[in-house]
Amino acid sequence: MAQIDALDNKIANAVQYRLYIAMQNLIRRQTVWFLRSVDAEKDLGALVTRFRDGIAATATAIRKTMDAERRAAYNETVTDLTAAGVPKTLAQSMALLSDLGRAPDIVQVAEETGRNITDVTRAFFEFGEALGIERLQDLSNDVVTAGFYDRLALNRTMEQVSAAQRRFAASALSAPGKGAPVAGWLKKNGPAVDSTKASIDELVSTGGVTLAKLAVASAYLTDLAGR
Repeated sequence: MAQIDALDNKIANAVQYRLYIAMQNLIRRQTVWFLRSVDAEKDLGALVTRFRDGIAATATAIRKTMDAERRAAYNETVTDLTAAGVPKTLAQSMALLSDLGRAPDIVQVAEETGRNITDVTRAFFEFGEALGIERLQDLSNDVVTAGFYDRLALNRTMEQVSAAQRRFAASALSAPGKGAPVAGWLKKNGPAVDSTKASIDELVSTGGVTLAKLAVASAYLTDLAGR
């Protein structure tokens, strides 16, 4: 936040506001994630240590494992922000925020499977792209909620989407054998995967995306993860 504060009267107010909103969204989602996913009452210091290193490693892994489409989007955001006067290092960090918001999930899967952060990061986002989860995450940011309970329902719905994504990655990475774990999992569950993806594509391509549509998509993914 201090780096954004330092841009007062140096960049357009709209650009600075955009940076604040991105940070606010990340802090809100991560706060909710930690409150619901870990026990912070036992040893807060150990919890910070446990996730700090993993999240830093995830940031590096995200840059290493980006596919062409995600890398192009990342580079475009960096270019836009730097053109608006944002220092390059800060622009690079801000362009990574959306993906980095998934870091706690990735750290959790790495601990569960014993696999390294890079492997888990790659698998996590491969499932995200293959099943349309990344698209759902992006579209959820545009859903307008009428009040507290709608916002709560939206948060819980997207938590269920992320939980399914964790289960997909953990299942694929825990399977015996070598090669491409995600491709193998998708092939093994081909008919169910195709049906789920088609249903989600239909949901998001017909009219605007609503909380109800996201809830249905979440249910499809949860069913698939439970196979």
